[in-house]
Amino acid sequence: MSDRLAVVEEPDRFLVVREDDPSDWLCAFARDGDFPAERWAQNMVSTYNERLELSDETLRPGAVGSEQDSEFTRLEGRQREVQDQVDRFRAGDRLDRDGIHGRAAR
Repeated sequence: MSDRLAVVEEPDRFLVVREDDPSDWLCAFARDGDFPAERWAQNMVSTYNERLELSDETLRPGAVGSEQDSEFTRLEGRQREVQDQVDRFRAGDRLDRDGIHGRAAR
């Protein structure tokens, strides 16, 4: 079973899904005006998958610590860049998993 994530495009949103089970989506970014939904979904997936690969590398024989450190630093910088792009967020928009799936079923 793969732990990697992927993006699925739908007419009104972009879903972040498990690569091996696209029906099990984790996050939805709605197409809403000028909100860059696709970019947010792609950034989430690529950042997660890069960190996953980095953690896999630490378990491989012969992995070099300084290379891991510089990769971790690079990913931390990327995470800050993505966080800096957040220009709006409303805590009231957060739903629990059942609420999200219920909304998706409409």
